[in-house]
Amino acid sequence: MALSVRPGGLLLTTGEIDVAISEFSTFGGSDRDNLAKPILDAMQGVVYENDRQVRRLNVEWCDIDGSYSVRYMSPILAGALCDGQEFVWIRIWFHQPRKDLIP
Repeated sequence: MALSVRPGGLLLTTGEIDVAISEFSTFGGSDRDNLAKPILDAMQGVVYENDRQVRRLNVEWCDIDGSYSVRYMSPILAGALCDGQEFVWIRIWFHQPRKDLIP
């Protein structure tokens, strides 16, 4: 699925990244770590070279019937929220080191 929506000519990310995965469903039944592994594996070779590039991972459950305020919402996310069907929202950005822990 990830490969089918990847824009043509887009290069794989090669640097360190942070990933946020939000599951929007009625019940948060699955273990968060069980949700993350197949998603990270599927994006390998499509979005980034290797999932070892992931430096920070956040996985959360969100009630599909909840009320949310989202700044700069994409049309795809807006459609998914309006549709009311369960979905997973994945966000990836370049890694930013933590400022509260200094090596």
